[in-house]
Amino acid sequence: MKFKIKKSYYRLFSVFLSLVMIVISIPIMSINANAVDEDFSGIWLFNNVKYDTKFIHINDNNGTSQEGEIIELHNYNKYWALRWYIISVGGGYYKIESVISDKVLTAPTGYNNDIVTQTDYDDLSTQQWKFIEQSDGTYKISPRSNLNYYLAAGDISDEADQNLEIRTVRTDSSDKWNLIDINYQYHVSIQHYYDFEYSNRFWNVGSDISDYQDVCSDILSQLFNVKVTYSVKSFYSSADYCFDGDGCATHKTHASLRNNIISMYGEGNATTARVIWTGHTLTSWQSNYLQGQETIVITVNTVADYIPPETSEDIAYIFNYRIYTLLHETSHVLGALDHYCYEDGIGKCSNNGCYTCRVDSNLQTDGVCMMKDLIFDLNDRLEDEDLAEIYCDFCMSNTEDNGIPKHLSNHH
Repeated sequence: MKFKIKKSYYRLFSVFLSLVMIVISIPIMSINANAVDEDFSGIWLFNNVKYDTKFIHINDNNGTSQEGEIIELHNYNKYWALRWYIISVGGGYYKIESVISDKVLTAPTGYNNDIVTQTDYDDLSTQQWKFIEQSDGTYKISPRSNLNYYLAAGDISDEADQNLEIRTVRTDSSDKWNLIDINYQYHVSIQHYYDFEYSNRFWNVGSDISDYQDVCSDILSQLFNVKVTYSVKSFYSSADYCFDGDGCATHKTHASLRNNIISMYGEGNATTARVIWTGHTLTSWQSNYLQGQETIVITVNTVADYIPPETSEDIAYIFNYRIYTLLHETSHVLGALDHYCYEDGIGKCSNNGCYTCRVDSNLQTDGVCMMKDLIFDLNDRLEDEDLAEIYCDFCMSNTEDNGIPKHLSNHH
């Protein structure tokens, strides 16, 4: 089976082989705020940058079709109350129309952190919005009635969903938005974090991770109709403060690093995962992916010892290994299980849900699979535009609970 795969796949491989880096743009569709009378087809999600698991959503206390219903932020779900059309009204302004209610986002007439609601469209300046693209690819969104104010998340003091408000410019990114095109059937958000030691050990780190994610995003789009949005940022990990002579020469565990990320950025949820790229050799290989739980923080440990890489083959190996590792870990978020077993102290399988631990006679462990072993010819498969066999039939199943299509259908 052949797939039409973006040329960025094998272009990236040739780029790495020639030791030249090309930065691929983050896959969030741009909106030209100066366009006139242009209609943007498709359906969109509005993801808040500060509260990165939250999306613009209609409060349903009085029903999602209620005139004047409050607009709030809510965790991602597969319901229509957080899906929107963006429709030009001319002059570089747009109405933001709910897919479920046909009403539009409407700014308040007061501007002291007042609440945004949905109302029938009446060609009012409070219902027309300007999209202002930021240097990082996110957007600020202002009502035509007052361009000195912006759509923003309200302050939050507990776990309840906060209201969407009109506020003056913020410094905490609560007034910045990722615009996510969901002409795709499914959506996941991957937030990447690389620590200080990783940036020391590997050159041009930020663009590297973006390149890896671009390739993985294209694969998931082709195979499963999944839209992946992502961001990349650096951070100081708990292990960065752990040096010889202070009692932790072997650095800390996966668990401590995972908890470190959660304390700084939050847990994530079923559709927003956090990926740690660490340059440290950690003291535990215990999996950080918790099947069926809300917390999803997956760790990419050091996977190559070429520091710095000396040959084009070294570069290709690192690239191949990290693409495989990132795609493998992201596949967990999409429901796939490891196809190898973690053994306990007496040699018995300790992850009873895994593929090879099962005794189903119809399940075969032979052959290549992303969830089993490193695919050494992954680059050749990408260059040949053929993704037919990077996942086994079990992973591609729409009837097995841990098949990726089945998981997506059930949970996304």
